[in-house]
Amino acid sequence: MKINLKVWMAIKAIPALLLLIYLMTIGYALNWQMFTSLALFLLVLMKLLLKYYVEDIDERAKEIINRTDALCYKLSICIMGILVLPFLFVEPVQSIQIGYLIISSISTLTIIRIIIFIVLDKRGD
Repeated sequence: MKINLKVWMAIKAIPALLLLIYLMTIGYALNWQMFTSLALFLLVLMKLLLKYYVEDIDERAKEIINRTDALCYKLSICIMGILVLPFLFVEPVQSIQIGYLIISSISTLTIIRIIIFIVLDKRGD
C-alpha cells in the first residue's frame, strides 16, 4: 500500500488539529471522554497508515519539504509575535486566551503548510 506524499503531509497534520478540537471540547465541557477515545483511535490509525508509507521521497520532494518548512517557520515567528505582542501591554493577562490563540495558530500553520506544499509541488519548484 503506497500513500501519496500529499496524503502523508495531511496525515501528519492530524495531531495538531486533534489538539485544537480537544481543547475546544474541554473548554465548552462537552463529552471529552468520547473525544479522547476517538482521538486515540485516529492517532493509532494515523500510525498504521504511516507505517505502510513505502513510497521513497526523492530529492525534489525533500527540497520542497525543506522550502515549505522554512516558509512556515518564518510565518510562525511573525504570527507568534503578532499574537503575543498585544499581551505585553494589557495588564490582566489571561493565560487561557494566550493558550487558545497559540494552539489555533499552530493548527492554522499546519493547514498552511499543507497548502504551500501542494502549491509548490504542482508548480514544480
